[in-house]
Amino acid sequence: MKKTRNYTCLLYLCLLDISSVLMFDDIKFFFENASFMPHGHCYLWRPDILWLNVISDFLITVSYYVIPFYLIFLVKKRKDLEFNWIVVMFAVFILSCGTTHLMDIITVWNPQYAIQGVIKFCTALVSMLTAFMLAPLIPKAIRLPSRSELDYSHQQLKTLNEKLVEANASLEEKVRLKTQDLSSLASIVEHSNDVIIQKNINDKIIFWNNASEKFYGYKAEEVMGKSIYDFIPLEKHQEFKEMMDRIYAGEKTESLETMRYNKEGQIVNVSIGISLIRDSFGKVIGSAHIIRDITAKKMVMTELKKSEDRFRRVIEAAPNGLVMVNSKGLIVLCNLQVEILFGIKREDLVGFPIEILIPERFRKNHSGFMKGFLGQPEARQMGVGRDLYGLRSDGAEFSIEIGLNPITIGDEIYILASIVDITKRKALEEQLRHYSKVMEQKNHEMEQFVYTVSHDLKSPLVTSTGFLGLLKEDLLSKKYEDLMDSINRLEKANHRMSQLIDDLLQISRIGRIKLDFDKIDLTTLINNICENLSAQLLEKKVEVEIEENMTLPFADKNRIYQVFENLIINALKY
Repeated sequence: MKKTRNYTCLLYLCLLDISSVLMFDDIKFFFENASFMPHGHCYLWRPDILWLNVISDFLITVSYYVIPFYLIFLVKKRKDLEFNWIVVMFAVFILSCGTTHLMDIITVWNPQYAIQGVIKFCTALVSMLTAFMLAPLIPKAIRLPSRSELDYSHQQLKTLNEKLVEANASLEEKVRLKTQDLSSLASIVEHSNDVIIQKNINDKIIFWNNASEKFYGYKAEEVMGKSIYDFIPLEKHQEFKEMMDRIYAGEKTESLETMRYNKEGQIVNVSIGISLIRDSFGKVIGSAHIIRDITAKKMVMTELKKSEDRFRRVIEAAPNGLVMVNSKGLIVLCNLQVEILFGIKREDLVGFPIEILIPERFRKNHSGFMKGFLGQPEARQMGVGRDLYGLRSDGAEFSIEIGLNPITIGDEIYILASIVDITKRKALEEQLRHYSKVMEQKNHEMEQFVYTVSHDLKSPLVTSTGFLGLLKEDLLSKKYEDLMDSINRLEKANHRMSQLIDDLLQISRIGRIKLDFDKIDLTTLINNICENLSAQLLEKKVEVEIEENMTLPFADKNRIYQVFENLIINALKY
């Protein structure tokens, strides 16, 4: 429209220039028509030719006057048209053409050829301007899509619109579900047993659930907008700030065990987990804090620690070496006695296989024994019927005895092994076996000795019995002169028995008789034996012939006496 106004003004200025050139009289003369004939003379005033042209020009004039109004109406209604100014130019061009045809009708009867020329000149200017303005639009018009392209684009737009409608419906459903999830999540958070607090980037509290009210004792409206540091002990401010700095820096942190105050001023042990809150662009706008009361847990852990300390003290105080092994065969605990027995520090044992404590030749089969024990875990001695050996750090082996006891901790079974060094006991057992053999030999000798002693003791008793019989006969027959002789012989027999008893006592005390070697008058010794056995000799009517001057250069008198006495008694008996 702006361009149309500009061109109209240009036309008006051209007309002014023409009129300024011509003088008024010249203009009056220019429009004088007295000397011209009407255009009807050219038609020879033939009605058929005349009215054909008049009616045609009239219809063209009416059409050319109606069309511009339609075009102007279109421009006013469609202000979004990109080239509406060219439509206006076409409207002016058509209106000018219609005026030209109107003048063709007038000049049939009224020869106003000057006015007709001016109108044609104006029409020519408008036509030229329109043609000039239309030329740059032709490439743009060529680029305008065709009807088929518009139909295709319309179909594409329709398809896209349908997809958009479907996507919008899907999005609305997702929004509905998301809103429902958020409502459910909000309800869960609000009614969670855990304390859940949210703060913004400026450390101001923006959310406080029901559990927070119960834990701290403050209502939500009491704490909204307050600094979270108001609910943290002063000595824990730096700890909390450092943790938040690490989280803001993107560092992953474990739950923090610390302390918090409640409304009554009581200190409560808590565990805090913190996660960042971000907006839709990923910018951090705050953080969520999940707080759990671990006071009871702390008490349990304290008692558990005390129990562990007591257990460790019992383990350390045990006189035996104690080793605890897990189901993988790795040492998890050992006491000081194990260090002493094997000469290895416990830090060099914990975490290592139990096989490092046994000689190489036993390691291959040990895992099988261990699996067997875990299959039927019960308290028992290890290696019944087998000799067990431990391996010291210097490579020396020593005899051990091991008691096994299963311990269940949680879901895992551990093996507690009690290890005793039985090296000394083994030596004592060996010594005992040696002494047993010696005692067996001694018992055998004792049996022989008892047999001999019983035989030797019986001889004096028999002699005494015989002389007692003689004494009785002498007393009855009143042979008093023989009485003293029988008493003397009886006394000698008793003395002999006393000597044998002394020898027996000596053997029982020192295990052997002390021999008294000397030169022996064998003739006298045998005579003495015969005198002691005179009663048996008389009873059996036996005579003993004794050679004179028989001696033994080197012998024990008592042992030789027993030998000859036994020989004579056996001779009397058999």
